[in-house]
Amino acid sequence: MAIVEMKRVTLLAMTADKDKLLRALQRAGCVEVSEVQDEAARAYAWRARADLDSADEKLSRIRWTLSQLGRFEPKAGMLAAMSLPEASADEAKR
Repeated sequence: MAIVEMKRVTLLAMTADKDKLLRALQRAGCVEVSEVQDEAARAYAWRARADLDSADEKLSRIRWTLSQLGRFEPKAGMLAAMSLPEASADEAKR
């Protein structure tokens, strides 16, 4: 059997998928699973938190914009309830 150079893989996944993912990797038999290093976990958590804060800020700005634009929404008047027949351009010219 030939000796092959090993490569390192860092895999981040949702905690809910952990068991299913580990079983699939073990069945494949192509990786060796080891404990996560604290540094990698902290870096990922920091980045995820920054992304979440950015998304919250954007959502807040979108909600504010929608509330401001709501003032310009057309109001339904008494003519809106009436159904008027539509006329083509030729009929309107007559």
